[in-house]
Amino acid sequence: MKKLFIFLFLFSLYGVIAKEIDKPTGDWCYTIPALLEFQKEKKLQRPNLSGPVEYIERERFRVHYTRSGVDAVSQVYAESVASYISYSWAKQIDTLNWPPPPPDYGLGGDDRFDVYIHAMPQGIGGYCAPEYNYPNPYPNGATSYIAIGNDLSIGGFLKIVCAHEFNHALQFRFSSREDNFWYENTSTWMEDVCFEEVNSYLSYLSTSPGPLTTPYYPINTFIQGGLFQYAGGIWAMFLEDRYERDCLRKIWERQGQIAGNNTLEAFDYVLRNFYNSSLNDALKEYGIWRYFTGSRADTIRFFKEGNLWPSVSIMRTHNSYPVSGNSVSYEPVVPGGCDYIQFVNGGGKLFISFDGDDGFNWKAIVIGYQREEPQIYEINLNNQAQGQDSFDWRLENNFTLIPIVAHWEYGIGYQLNFNYQANIRILHDVGVERISGFPSISDSNSIIYPNALIKNYGQFQENFQVKLTCGDFYTDIKTITLNPNDTQTIYFNPCTLKGRNYQYYKCTTLLANDERPTNNFKEGRIFIRVRDVGVVRIIEPSGYIGQGSYIQPKARIKNFGNLREEFDVIFTINNWQTQKRVAISANNEIDIIFDSLWYASDTGQYVAKCSTRLDNDINPSNDKREEIFYVTLPAVEEKDYFVISRKKSDLFINNLIKENKNIEIYDINGRNVDNKRIKKGIYYLLIKEKNIYRKLIII
Repeated sequence: MKKLFIFLFLFSLYGVIAKEIDKPTGDWCYTIPALLEFQKEKKLQRPNLSGPVEYIERERFRVHYTRSGVDAVSQVYAESVASYISYSWAKQIDTLNWPPPPPDYGLGGDDRFDVYIHAMPQGIGGYCAPEYNYPNPYPNGATSYIAIGNDLSIGGFLKIVCAHEFNHALQFRFSSREDNFWYENTSTWMEDVCFEEVNSYLSYLSTSPGPLTTPYYPINTFIQGGLFQYAGGIWAMFLEDRYERDCLRKIWERQGQIAGNNTLEAFDYVLRNFYNSSLNDALKEYGIWRYFTGSRADTIRFFKEGNLWPSVSIMRTHNSYPVSGNSVSYEPVVPGGCDYIQFVNGGGKLFISFDGDDGFNWKAIVIGYQREEPQIYEINLNNQAQGQDSFDWRLENNFTLIPIVAHWEYGIGYQLNFNYQANIRILHDVGVERISGFPSISDSNSIIYPNALIKNYGQFQENFQVKLTCGDFYTDIKTITLNPNDTQTIYFNPCTLKGRNYQYYKCTTLLANDERPTNNFKEGRIFIRVRDVGVVRIIEPSGYIGQGSYIQPKARIKNFGNLREEFDVIFTINNWQTQKRVAISANNEIDIIFDSLWYASDTGQYVAKCSTRLDNDINPSNDKREEIFYVTLPAVEEKDYFVISRKKSDLFINNLIKENKNIEIYDINGRNVDNKRIKKGIYYLLIKEKNIYRKLIII
């Protein structure tokens, strides 16, 4: 065999890319160019590393790397590659039963599988290069090695490249003659099987062309330099999710058993012999499954990760009828191309007719979409790919026609044309034109006067009910009669607004046989403002305070409402008063300190009152709080107190009065006490002549 040494991989010409690559940015896998050279009986030269070669030895493979020159990597990087290859080997071979790569005739030092780490041209992450034919037991099997870039992010893109390229090596064990797209479809699928947490394939799915952005492209699309073949990994994911994971290995085994390219034939063979299906059936279902992605994802019945994907592109949306169209600019291509045509704003019966190019296996699928349980219908087509059917719009929110080229036996790459027509027939249809009387914002407990304009869109006089609701606090139902094409304004009973924040209102027509439910209601929302502020508690003054003290009143105030409020707070102590203006956000409370000081001039009992003043406050019960407190005599030194029994207290007090004519007695609350009514307790004696206090304890 003539050898061609391709110098594309003499990477010293490129230098080292310093920035670590953390995700795929383009057609990063160079395997297919290497495969094409091999098919021309040429092959890539194995990498010649830029410095002394070191090895990580494993039982079944060895990693070649260097720590100097443009190919240099750290020991940690090399160990990471070895770890990811080891994991990929265990997952793909030991768990999923793919056969290991064949021995490579001693290249790389022995027959173990070789992995090289070295610098790559910009945009290339790695490749798997087939080298020599290995026809035992598969006639087009080949030996190979893989090369991994030296600047990939550990734990992210590096994992993906290792799993991806290693799977190419297992594919070459089976066959080196299949369609290019299928190699990349399978390896992209295997990335996610091995390292599901990385999900790097998601970045391919929004690119165009792609199986979701241009679904009319065929499944076997391969665009050198493009990303379709990577995004096409969802075709392999479909085969796993629809049939089983082992389906992919069985297909590759069948492809390996037959010499030459039999990619599509092997799909059909495996599906017929193992799964009671066919490639025609799979192409039809693949078109259906792609509809249930993105916002329409159903991860139970369809793609298990479809909720992470973008929604498939809709070719055209119709909202008025009758309508007709064709596939111009979006012609589906053999095999598996399809389009999505959406019908909205209909009712009654929907009639669809379809006509595709003759001589091909067409499927005309109609999906009646409701979020909870979409329905899938199929229009029966004759030998000329023509058919029509009708659908009950009352059961669905919208419909989507999916013309699918479920064909692969011949005409590969043909662009096919189709035409369609759609119309609706509505006999009974009433609906809500508008709702009036609800402002955007209003206070709780205020009264509004709602009304609604109702129309009969149908062809018969109708007698029916109309219901209006607001939140869970208001419902009113009126019965009206309307002739075809007439309107009537319904005035509902007054509504007293309850609750708080946004409350939703809805007007609904209740015609039992209404054929277009989409216009049966209108709804909106009103913000119900709750104005409610109050006093939580009085903080100061409280308890006992000494005579002659200056007190700065303090209270805790709360806004119980749902909007910021600015209002006055008033504080009084007997005839004394102060006030303060405050602003409090919704559902918050603050402690406010009043600016004025109150002087405790006289002993005795006092009442502190704090109140809020807010217009239209809906809850006056929390607007005011009261607190009793006492002004007591100044503190008395403990060394000057008397302790007297109750029996001797009268004699003791009388003797004090004789000695000191001007004596007053106060209880602990600062109230003057008659010396003839003294009971057990604590008192204070004020000897006015000497202006001294004495503590008196009666026991």
